Amino acid sequence: MRARSLGRVVLACLMCASAWAVPVGAQPEAAAPDLAVVVVRAEPVGVDPLVAAQLTEVMTDVARGFGYRIVDEGATTRAVRAVGMPYPPSPSDLWRATRAAGAERGVFGRVWARSGRYVVEVSVASLDSLGPFTGRGSAAAPEFLDMARRLVEQVLPARGTWRGLDVPREEASWPALRVDPFGATLRHRRRETWAPFRIAIQTEGVIGVSKDAFYNHLVGARFDWNVARDVAVGVYGGYANLRGRDGRVANGLVYLMAENRLRITSRSPLTIPLRIAVGYLPYNGPVVRLSGGLNIPVGERYEIGLDLVTPTFWVLPDRTVFSLDVGAEFGVRF
Repeated sequence: MRARSLGRVVLACLMCASAWAVPVGAQPEAAAPDLAVVVVRAEPVGVDPLVAAQLTEVMTDVARGFGYRIVDEGATTRAVRAVGMPYPPSPSDLWRATRAAGAERGVFGRVWARSGRYVVEVSVASLDSLGPFTGRGSAAAPEFLDMARRLVEQVLPARGTWRGLDVPREEASWPALRVDPFGATLRHRRRETWAPFRIAIQTEGVIGVSKDAFYNHLVGARFDWNVARDVAVGVYGGYANLRGRDGRVANGLVYLMAENRLRITSRSPLTIPLRIAVGYLPYNGPVVRLSGGLNIPVGERYEIGLDLVTPTFWVLPDRTVFSLDVGAEFGVRF
């Protein structure tokens, strides 16, 4: 009887020991870090703002599903204003806004229409030197929300990929790329730096095409204010070398200008500036100038502009003459 009781005690001890035993080499699974994400309101480009609002909701919902804390809208607005973030932001602008909001990652999206489909572009900035991450996808209206969700799930890294704030950039690595069923892929894409102001130095040949043919030349400077990404207003002042009754004469020309830029493609940095200007030529009269051409960015701050088709009306005291001008300019954005 005693032997049987002793055996039961030993068996109970062995069962307790096995319950508390930890296999050699086993480690508890590390929890994903607690990270915050700032969701910048999506930009509608020529589409109903409601579509962009839906994209913003999708980005927020996916980030919340990934376990991120969402920075509230008020804090996001204050951070955006604090860093003077342009809209839409470049990757570096989004990075600065993310840091100002006290978040670890930031996400921004744009949506436009092309060939009867919605095109969505999503960008993510990460303070751990990974990225920026950019993805693009397209879908017809009925599949828009599903496509947007899949795209955001691809572009926004999981919390477990966070490497900390002290990771040198040269040690950062890229996650494996995946192709979205809707045709979206992750990639790096260089974006132009948006600046609110621009100064351009311009030279222009004025070729009269009326019965009394003439040639004049203009040299001047223009100051532009970009009120939106592709819309600007400006003021021009310049020297005018004109054909006079008894030879060449000097004069000055001033005008106010409005500009709208057309983008050749969403990926190309080249733009087609369409301008209308109304000015005055002293001792002669009003001037109305229309122009269309090509702008070519050179680096992040500079650009070369060509006015290739420039019909201009010169209202003189006794008649109105017409010219076709050709101009070139060098501009600096700041």
